[in-house]
Amino acid sequence: MIENINNEWVKKYITQDKDMKELLYHAYALSFRPEPVLIQGESGTGKEIIARILHGERKGKFVALNTTAMPELLAESELFGHKKGSFTGAYATREGLIETAHNGTLFLDEIGDMQYSLQSKLLRILQERRYRRVGEDIDRHFDCRIISATNSSLSKDTFRRDLYYRLSVFELKPTPLRYRKSDIMLYLQTHLDAEDVEILSKRIVEKLDNKYELEGNYRELQNIVLRYQVFGLED
Repeated sequence: MIENINNEWVKKYITQDKDMKELLYHAYALSFRPEPVLIQGESGTGKEIIARILHGERKGKFVALNTTAMPELLAESELFGHKKGSFTGAYATREGLIETAHNGTLFLDEIGDMQYSLQSKLLRILQERRYRRVGEDIDRHFDCRIISATNSSLSKDTFRRDLYYRLSVFELKPTPLRYRKSDIMLYLQTHLDAEDVEILSKRIVEKLDNKYELEGNYRELQNIVLRYQVFGLED
């Protein structure tokens, strides 16, 4: 199904897993839609690649913002832009990422870490399709697609339910790598010779059978392969 799709980002997500192939196909199909999409998946499962598939052939840019541990004013300035002199350090007027992503996609990574007050402002622009730069009283038209991602479920205590329902018109949930042993083998075969694949895959499968989680997914697997190439098999 996905083998016939002519999309560079679909081709970059190499998988043999049936469920993941279906998810990639859904992402490609949704790339022609305007509605927001929420990607819920563990760290290292390729959420940004999926977001880029969703971006599709839009005329505007793909712009990403990670709000983790970002001070509220800085996050608001990054998102909406600011007027010169609106706060200490605002030495020039600057457009925000919403403006940069005009006719394109704004990817909000780790949306669950966004400050509650900023969530309210994001909700308002999604409702009104308008926003203001920090320090300005001029309404600007909001015209970009929102794709958001989180590596954990969005808590009712820290994340607004009304915003959640705005962002999750469609949801995509990539399967953790520990449940995709065929993809682990595929990755090893891509990066190691046959003898090393046999040695390392046996060790990884043993660890998974003993409830080792591989919670870093592809990032952790990449590190395991690199350490094996440098130091050999670790205890």
